[in-house]
Amino acid sequence: MKKLLFYIIALLSVATVFSGCKKDEEATELPPPVISVKEPKTYSCGEKSYSVRYSIENPRKGVKLEAATGTKWITSLGVSEDAITFTLMENSSDKERSGSIELSYQGAEPVSLKIKQYEYSETPVISAPQLIDIGCYGGAKSILYQIKNPDDNGELKANSDVDWISAILIEEEKISFTVGENLSDSERTGRIILSYNGAESVKVTVKQKKYTALEIQVKTQSFDVPFIGGNRSTEYRIINPKEGVKLYATTKAECDWITNVDIDDQKISFIVEENESGQDRSDKITLNYNDGAATLEITVNQTTTDGIISSLDEDGTANCYIVSKAGYYQFKAVKGNSEETVGTISTAEVLWESFCTDVAPNKGDLISEVYAGNGKVVFKTGDPSKSGNAVIAVKDASGNILWSWHIWMPEVLPNDQLYKNGAGTMMPINLGATNEKKQDSRSYGLLYQWGRKDPFLAPSTRYDVSPPKKAASTITWPAPMECNENTGTIEYTIANPTTFICSTEANNYDWLYNTGSEIRTKRWSRSKSIYDPCPPGYRVASGGQYGVWAKALGFNEGRDEYYNISGGRNFGYLMGYYTYYYCWYPVTGIYTEKGDLIDQIVEDGTENPPKKIELIHVWSCDFNSSENEAYDFLSHSECYSGSSSNLFPVNSSYVVYGEPVRCQKIE
Repeated sequence: MKKLLFYIIALLSVATVFSGCKKDEEATELPPPVISVKEPKTYSCGEKSYSVRYSIENPRKGVKLEAATGTKWITSLGVSEDAITFTLMENSSDKERSGSIELSYQGAEPVSLKIKQYEYSETPVISAPQLIDIGCYGGAKSILYQIKNPDDNGELKANSDVDWISAILIEEEKISFTVGENLSDSERTGRIILSYNGAESVKVTVKQKKYTALEIQVKTQSFDVPFIGGNRSTEYRIINPKEGVKLYATTKAECDWITNVDIDDQKISFIVEENESGQDRSDKITLNYNDGAATLEITVNQTTTDGIISSLDEDGTANCYIVSKAGYYQFKAVKGNSEETVGTISTAEVLWESFCTDVAPNKGDLISEVYAGNGKVVFKTGDPSKSGNAVIAVKDASGNILWSWHIWMPEVLPNDQLYKNGAGTMMPINLGATNEKKQDSRSYGLLYQWGRKDPFLAPSTRYDVSPPKKAASTITWPAPMECNENTGTIEYTIANPTTFICSTEANNYDWLYNTGSEIRTKRWSRSKSIYDPCPPGYRVASGGQYGVWAKALGFNEGRDEYYNISGGRNFGYLMGYYTYYYCWYPVTGIYTEKGDLIDQIVEDGTENPPKKIELIHVWSCDFNSSENEAYDFLSHSECYSGSSSNLFPVNSSYVVYGEPVRCQKIE
């Protein structure tokens, strides 16, 4: 029996322990305490005691609120169960002042209670607006007021001196009233007189506008939309608006090509569908305000195309499209080599045009019209078509460039060339070149910073003119920008496609500021990236030990018979053709790390007298991680002679440089 009693007592003890643990666990799960106190109003300037009520949410047993202040004119600080008491010394200055009381409670976030005291005044002061303007329709209105240094027994009173201001109601810090409609043809003025014990009265002037009929006004009342359609909008305003009344817009039931009409506080927006009807068309958007008290019609006219629109992206999207004859062309407004949208497009425009000579075209010589709408960019070439290069950009409503595309317009695009040893199929000219003539600036093509999709102009002068002169265009190009955390980003280069980004050794001569980012080595690649500048079906040529030039030339650096005239080199026989076959690589010049355009004629100091050497650089898509550079193809040979030439098919250069690109067919 004793053993049984012992076991029972033991079990009860264990149960009690576990029960206590459970209560402790429940206690730890309680939400933390919270100090709740209302910010007090501004106090009178005189010396006086006050109290502010508070509460503690989720209080803890035995814990009390504590209050402290570092403000000298806040004295006699005390805390009761539900109020904080204090005395404010007289403010004898002519400026309002502020202090604070710091509240703390164990386990709760501390609270700083702001205390404000009015500037000195011998009598109470009424503070209220001196003038308010009211529309002709009147209605329920209100104003805010304050009584500075109020009297304990003071009472604010308000009345009007005109009968069209009525229903005056005084609330805490607000006075409400009703203004009648003014149907006269002249403005009228009334007053609300505010009075308070011992204070100077205040007159609030109410000025009401003369009667004017409701009117809808729009910034653009007629839209001429090209066949491609797109988003359109106009700002609007309501003359003498009525409170609570909204503007509505409708189109005819049979009008199915003006869609998504939307109205916000400032703008009316809508979408015009592409016109595939073969005829010009016109319709209206009707605006209605206050049940027809005011109406307005917006006219939308849309043309049809006067020719066939050729799609440039049937073989895939890209950052560059080739055009060789006059006409209308279109492509998807997506990031090159992808289906990713560029964002909400507001406008499209031609950024620049160039013949790649020293003669600047007139705007519209190469691209005469450009539109964006319904997810596409449509443009029309000059007629007759001329050879050259241009860049089209789309922008958002704020004018920021979302994306841009290179339009390449060669005289004739010759057949591709298959390099020997299965190296690959290459374009016969540099990207952006408009012919393949020797010693012709139009054969140079365009120059690119490694990893960027947007081109820069090559020289318009002969290869041996120093310093070279940049080809003329329709714009003044911006000054180069130094690479930093703001300019040295992919996003900046997309938004600023005509700005060259400079760099120094401190940033590994890279225009990308964050050289540790994953994208650094993949801006261009053999798997065509969205920043690749080549047209559909092509990419930047492969480089390095297993690149197209190394394979075609036998993988090694070396010297070969010089077979060309000055200004470039004919590699026809080296790339797998008979000696007369043309495979021309011109001396183009490059952009340096400072953004300077220089020629590629250098002096060989190992010879006496020094010999002038022509350099040919061409980017590849491959990054040389061991050197923090990108692979390119390099050839150099002596000017004006028939001597041998050095070839470096596995060369590499700083990615900040601007060099030409020769595109390789994707196979």
